[in-house]
Amino acid sequence: MLRTLSPTEQHGGALGFIMREQREVASAMPVSPGETPRKEYLNTYESFKEELKLAFEPPQNEFRSRAEFLDLQQSKHDVHAYAQRARYLVSNVVTDPMDEATKVVTFMKGLRDGPQKSKGSNVRCFRCGNMDHFARECMAPVHSSQGRRGDTGYRHGRTKNAKDQ
Repeated sequence: MLRTLSPTEQHGGALGFIMREQREVASAMPVSPGETPRKEYLNTYESFKEELKLAFEPPQNEFRSRAEFLDLQQSKHDVHAYAQRARYLVSNVVTDPMDEATKVVTFMKGLRDGPQKSKGSNVRCFRCGNMDHFARECMAPVHSSQGRRGDTGYRHGRTKNAKDQ
């Protein structure tokens, strides 16, 4: 069974392939002293850069990024992660960029409906009695005259009858 190569392995393999190919071309066309090498066999920065671009950014990558952006959904991710993914995919589309209206409509279409879920909205603190946090996270000061609320939620040190007196 074949495994998928990581991007680093893909880039390393592509770079090795390009360098080996350039060495083979250079060794196949020896240049005698006094003779200028042919232009197509020169290892110029521009040709090297173009070959690297072809190896690292295959032409289908832009098409895939555009298609993935147009189908992008927030799903279980938070808005920040969703926005980062959308920005990354849009940045891959360079030859025929999308207009702002398409970007906005696609982004808004992919957002989840409904209010943002808050963590622990139905949790009551046994220390101060307020909602939305646990006693271990409670920042309320403890007054020794009032006592603390225990794990059962009842005031210790006072009885029901002592309150009435």
